[in-house]
Amino acid sequence: MKMYILIAVILLFIFVRKWNYINFVNPYISFFVGYFLFVVFGGFYDGVGHLPEIRPDVKLHVICGFVFLLLGGLFSELFFFINGKCTGSSVVCPPSVSSDCLLRKKYFFSIMTLILGWLITLYVYSRMSVIPMLSDNVHYYRVSELQGKGYYYHISRNLIYLSLCYLVTIDYVFRRKVHKFIWVLCIFSLIILLGYAIRADALKAIVFPGLVYFLFKFERPNKKQTLICLFLFVLLFLFNGLLQYIRHLGFNDLVQRISDGQFYDLLVFGWANVGHRFWVQLQNIEYIYSYIGPSVLTGKTYLNDFLILLPGKGSTSGVLLKNLAGVEFEGGGITPSIIGESYVNFGISYAMFMCFFVSFFLNSFYIYVKSKLKIIDPHSFSLIYPLFFILSFSLYGLASSSFVGVLIQSLGPLIASFFVYVFIYWFTQKVF
Repeated sequence: MKMYILIAVILLFIFVRKWNYINFVNPYISFFVGYFLFVVFGGFYDGVGHLPEIRPDVKLHVICGFVFLLLGGLFSELFFFINGKCTGSSVVCPPSVSSDCLLRKKYFFSIMTLILGWLITLYVYSRMSVIPMLSDNVHYYRVSELQGKGYYYHISRNLIYLSLCYLVTIDYVFRRKVHKFIWVLCIFSLIILLGYAIRADALKAIVFPGLVYFLFKFERPNKKQTLICLFLFVLLFLFNGLLQYIRHLGFNDLVQRISDGQFYDLLVFGWANVGHRFWVQLQNIEYIYSYIGPSVLTGKTYLNDFLILLPGKGSTSGVLLKNLAGVEFEGGGITPSIIGESYVNFGISYAMFMCFFVSFFLNSFYIYVKSKLKIIDPHSFSLIYPLFFILSFSLYGLASSSFVGVLIQSLGPLIASFFVYVFIYWFTQKVF
């Protein structure tokens, strides 16, 4: 246990020293941080409290995968360095200049996009029999009430993310200092999206523009700023734990405990449930190791997630693995992680190769695009920048969930939302 934590911390330290850990415009950063949080970090809770210990070979393979993730990023940097390409991680450059008329159009476009996202969300709520977050059985209704409405849900939340990120960009490029108003919009968007009871997506209404803000504020955070980020991260953990409380026990029970002054109990519950969220990822991998085994499916999980695009096919690879492992719980399937899914398809050697290859490809892709184009430069005012940022951040799921499933669920809805986003931009520029 101690050796596991020590190795993980050393690898994390090397990563932080080499890369700007808040530069989520780089998809490799998202992938690495996602693997640490949703795969490796669960081992820090292993055997703590009511959480049983995970098999030693599972933890060994997880930490070895972490090593190969780091090696993949380092080798991509070395490859481009040898070939004379720029490998810097900064996304900040001198601000550009624009007329007040053009600036007003950009603000107007962003607000229009945001309001459209809100209106679509409210339209989805109007078609529900009950808003999931306000129901007594949050876990059940957040799944049942979204059936047949998923398209609207994905479009609405992505329009909200895109518009908020663009607003932050406008504010800091032109020094307009209206970020307090933008944060009000972020909080309001969070509240609206919380109705779906999908807390991770709701929190992104603050996380996405917050990260864009940090990218402008700090080219590379110093020690003090890193501690502030860590403190805010812990607060986010606790807030997420309270949302988990609402999911299991209901909003009314939370209000009752607050009125009774049971703040310490809520704090303990929030921290423990957040810990379980990360530990359970290792448990899912252990299910695969214990009840399915290596090289059993030979690529069936990848094919299964592709077939979901066909009409009438609705079972994800997570559900397939859940059924094969004989695990029973309410809700969908298990999230296998890149280690678990690779192991069950082609064995542990393939799992290590995937960790290295995906890391090498993502960091190489970022370096290449940055050296050739300006689409990942926020000051260029390219409409593609928010798309690239959000997509890159969303790729952390490649580490913790099913590989093809994440690409389909993240890439498809985001591209569809981006077409709506671009149309609104064209309309506002032409008409107004």
